[in-house]
Amino acid sequence: MAKQKCTFPGQNCPSCPYHEMVGVTRYCSGFPKKRKAKRFRASDPKYKPPKWCPRRISPPACRVYGFKDQESELAAWLLN
Repeated sequence: MAKQKCTFPGQNCPSCPYHEMVGVTRYCSGFPKKRKAKRFRASDPKYKPPKWCPRRISPPACRVYGFKDQESELAAWLLN
């Protein structure tokens, strides 16, 4: 049996609360202590966050917020 690579769903800019559209120009206002919003370049990705995004998590992390049942919770506790 081949090992399956674990993938995580990525963030997307249009659903971010700091993503702003002014006409056809896109801006990101999620920078701390910076009053001016940064404009997206034409070379930046359309849906994925660019490398300079302050909200981007690198490397991606998997967060478990709950378990399906008690057995799953016990198994996770035993593994840690």
